[in-house]
Amino acid sequence: TTPVHPGEPCILRGKLDVPAGKRSRLVLVVSHEPEGAWNLAVRANGQSLHQALIQADAPDAEPRWQTIAVDLTPLAGEQAAIELHHAAAGDRPDDAYWAQIELVSE
Repeated sequence: TTPVHPGEPCILRGKLDVPAGKRSRLVLVVSHEPEGAWNLAVRANGQSLHQALIQADAPDAEPRWQTIAVDLTPLAGEQAAIELHHAAAGDRPDDAYWAQIELVSE
């Protein structure tokens, strides 16, 4: 994904039925452009659940996939309106890469 422009994020939206009586989490596997960075925000029903800067560990490091798990257990038994925000981390809107977006319940 790519932000609309540096001041306006790209927002992925969807609804998830979070099962009652189970521990649930939203699992994201994300990456970034070489030498790029972006801000990830996860929201459910309008509430912020997670924020992270997605970037390399060192200035010359190759991009790597990062796994992020966001606890959705407090929303058990509900239909959650999920938003995944990809916002620019600087003056330029770097691309974000998404390998997995999955609800896992146990």
